[in-house]
Amino acid sequence: TVDDFLTLLFAHAKDLAEKHLNQEVDRAVIAVPDGAHDPKRIQIKRACETAGLAVRQLLNQTTAAALGYRFDKGARKSLSVIDVGASHTSMSIIEGGADRLDTVEIKHTDIGTNDFKNKLILFAARRLDRFWETTNVLKEIEFEATRALVELSSSESAVISIGGFGPRRLVEVTRDELKECTTSEMQKIEAVLRDTRFNLYNLSALLLIGGGANIPAVRKMVDCIYRKAPFISDSVDPIYAVAMGAAVKGGILD
Repeated sequence: TVDDFLTLLFAHAKDLAEKHLNQEVDRAVIAVPDGAHDPKRIQIKRACETAGLAVRQLLNQTTAAALGYRFDKGARKSLSVIDVGASHTSMSIIEGGADRLDTVEIKHTDIGTNDFKNKLILFAARRLDRFWETTNVLKEIEFEATRALVELSSSESAVISIGGFGPRRLVEVTRDELKECTTSEMQKIEAVLRDTRFNLYNLSALLLIGGGANIPAVRKMVDCIYRKAPFISDSVDPIYAVAMGAAVKGGILD
């Protein structure tokens, strides 16, 4: 069940932390997607406690990321934090500074990079003329599509190689083809980013995080909407900003 899986996940995280710190770990700050409803948050909290971790706080991922970059320090400022994760995209307008973070507005959609990956799988399947059905290599296509999505973040094209232990079948996909086959998903994400009552031009900072932060089409779309390039700092990897912020929050609570 989902409860069992989450409990195993938190137990594994607890074990990793204890081995790294060489001491017992019995408390946790959990970062959750901004759009997670109350029953989901309760389920996460219960699984964490079953794994032996007392939950100090459930923290929205965009708020956690802002903490990871320490936007709670210094003068008060307005920022937008956009989280393009595996199964969701969230946009929060946050007032940060003077040792506070206040969320002004949150927008959320259940569209994320998993949807991009699934479109790549369908793209490859069409090019393979149903080869994937007859050779039972669906898992291989899923793995290759995930790898190709990452590769397309830094390259103009990627090759999906399928064939199990037999002859290889190659499917090349370009950034333009990825953009074309994910048009509907990108439009839904764009609608979320545009649907805000806040004056976007008053923002002093823009932070793009999550696995989709490095997808060129996503970065270009964000730039076009905000007329401000996504802020990426060398001090914190955007992929790890949420975890860093949860750790900062744990330190503040202590």
